[in-house]
Amino acid sequence: MKKQHSIRFLLLAALATAFSLTLVLSVGYSASTQRDHMEEYSRKYVGGLAKSYFDGLNTMMLTGSIGNREMLRDKVMAPEDVLDVRVIRSDVLNRMFGTGTEAEQTREDIDRKALAGELVEEYSRNDSGRVYTRVEPVIARENYQGVNCLGCHQVPEGTVLGAIRVDYSLAKSDARLNRQLLTGGAIQVGMFIAVFL
Repeated sequence: MKKQHSIRFLLLAALATAFSLTLVLSVGYSASTQRDHMEEYSRKYVGGLAKSYFDGLNTMMLTGSIGNREMLRDKVMAPEDVLDVRVIRSDVLNRMFGTGTEAEQTREDIDRKALAGELVEEYSRNDSGRVYTRVEPVIARENYQGVNCLGCHQVPEGTVLGAIRVDYSLAKSDARLNRQLLTGGAIQVGMFIAVFL
């Protein structure tokens, strides 16, 4: 003899299935959009950090205090999420002014791409988690915010003089995002249990 399920049971099963599907889709969508938002914020923050660092160096060049640039680098690297900030010198700059500090030498393929004039953005991992790296070329311009780069750097306009590299840890941001997603998911599962069980 076949057991018939009550209409109530079938209705609850249909609602539970729809709620479960909604739960999975909303948590997945939320995770994706929040991660995208966090990465966009990180790109803007790191871009601003690189620009501020270069502006500080530019001021030091103009005032004759560029020999103290390691002090500026240390200050910019003070936040623990900022893993590295440095200038990567081009061959043109090395020929004009010498090779600079050890930290200013080309190290990786992404650095060489930036020295070829390309803005490079890359995500990688270290022992702590994800790292966002931005390497932005520094181009000689006749007017960079009111400063004529060509006055001191005797090169044609548009020459790549170097690049600014920033390595920024996303580990804390990723951990905070994961906690928020787990909390949101737990709340939705709690609602499911309260309604259907």
